[in-house]
Amino acid sequence: MTDTEALFHYRLQQAEETLIEAKKMADSKFSPRSIINRAYYSLFYALLALFINSSK
Repeated sequence: MTDTEALFHYRLQQAEETLIEAKKMADSKFSPRSIINRAYYSLFYALLALFINSSK
């Protein structure tokens, strides 16, 4: 696995973990701001993965 592929998978993993956090926070009635923050970062990490993948 190349460094680029490893980084791509790492960013996807970050996105998935962060989205799971957002779901748990929503179930636990955290503040909407906190939930949106986690969801935003999940999308951010997924977008980074897409940029990494498109630069191959």
